[in-house]
Amino acid sequence: MRGYLAKTMIEEIESIHFALVALGPYAPAAMGPEWFKEMRLVGAEAAAAAYKSDGFALVQNAAHFWLDVIEVTIAPDRFQLATSREDAIAPLIDMATSILAASDPLQIRALGLNTTAHFKTGDEKAWHK
Repeated sequence: MRGYLAKTMIEEIESIHFALVALGPYAPAAMGPEWFKEMRLVGAEAAAAAYKSDGFALVQNAAHFWLDVIEVTIAPDRFQLATSREDAIAPLIDMATSILAASDPLQIRALGLNTTAHFKTGDEKAWHK
């Protein structure tokens, strides 16, 4: 990604957000931090920390928690892993690959990669190049 951005004359990325979203049927209440531990996607320490993470929720129709720097959001019709750390994108993709490999492929209706980036430019003139 950095090579492409260099070609666009942008000086640097101010912030980036990356999310992988899979649409299909999911059971949020069953896919909490303990499930991630049982699937060997995280260790016991990371699973325990997720219960104390910012915005933690685990109810029938929604799950939301953090596994270190990866944000997990699950609803009955979607599963999302997201991060704002560039160095966490590869681990996020590895985690998503493991989850999707354990899922019934016929149940996945759509798969998307969403990226949002905010760029810093030197000045207004550089922005309009």
